[in-house]
Order: sequence, then C-alpha cells, then structure tokens
Amino acid sequence: LKLWCLVGSAHLAMGLRRSLAAVLIAHVILQPAQAFEGLSNARRESTAGLRGKAIELEREADEQVLRNRLSSARAHLKDVVLRIEDYTNQFEMGVRKNPGWTPADADELAQRLAHPMKKVLSALQEAQEDLVARPAASSGSLLQHAIRSGEQVEGMASKVVADVRTGKPTEALKNLSAIRDAFDVLDQALSQNLVPT
Repeated sequence: LKLWCLVGSAHLAMGLRRSLAAVLIAHVILQPAQAFEGLSNARRESTAGLRGKAIELEREADEQVLRNRLSSARAHLKDVVLRIEDYTNQFEMGVRKNPGWTPADADELAQRLAHPMKKVLSALQEAQEDLVARPAASSGSLLQHAIRSGEQVEGMASKVVADVRTGKPTEALKNLSAIRDAFDVLDQALSQNLVPT
C-alpha cells in the first residue's frame, strides 16, 4: 500500500510538473508576442506623437515667417507715415493754415517715400506668396485684409505727393488717414495667431 501511495504520489507530482511546465512554456512563448504587440503599440503612439510635433513645428515656422513679413511691412509703413507727417504736422496741429508747399517739396517727399514704400510692397508680396505656398498658413479675412490694405498704400502715398504738389493740405490729411488705417490693420493682424492651431 505504501508503495502504491508512493507511486501514485510520484505520478501526481509528475503530472503537476508537466502541467506547470506546459504553463511555463506557454508563458515563455506568448510573452514575447505580447511584448512585441506592446512595443508595436508604443511605436505607433511614438510615431503619432512625432508626427504631431512635426505638424506643430511646421505651423510655428509658418507663423513666424508670416509674422516677420508683416512686421517688416509694418515697420516700413510706419516710416512712410512719419515721412509724410514731416510735411503735414504743422497744418494738422493748427500751427499753420497754409503749409506753403512747393513742387520741390512734392519731389522731395516722393523721393523720401520711394524706399520705404518699396520695402512695404516687397514684404506684403512675400507674405501673399507665403499664404499660397504654405497650406498650413491661414487665409483668414483679417490677414488678407491687412495685405490688401497695405498694397493700397502705394496709391494713397502717391495721392499725398500730388496733394503736396497742388497745395491741398485737407486732401493730404485724408489720404494720410487712410495710410494710418492700413497701419492699424497690420497691427491688428499681428496681434492674432496668423496660422490656425
């Protein structure tokens, strides 16, 4: 009986060992597959995260390029305003009723406005090209309005020169006011996100 119990215990122990061995083998075989699946998921998440970061970096780069263009246009447009004000300030502030402009003043003003106007138009043209070339860039109405307003400044500046030439200070101030409005629109555009998140 003792021998039979020992043999039975040995068979039971061997059966348990086999079962345990089968469980361990299954665990060893399945664990790398599960680990690989986890690694694959981690890679997918990592790739998605990198893609998201790349898109965000591209958006930030587009924003900075547009911001630089508009800031340049704004700075040169401010220069245009200041150069015109050199001729209109005394009349605008009521110091003189007649500014006493001559055709030579008009020629001088035209010459002084040529360089900053060229820079304004160049910066705005580049901003417009950036909008076309970069699909992530916003074509929002304020940004487009700022570019259009800035592009119209050349005509307004020419009118101011003509007003100085013909001695029409009231008309010169109206056109100067329109240029100031264009400057304000550029300011508003620069205060916003130029490229949507």
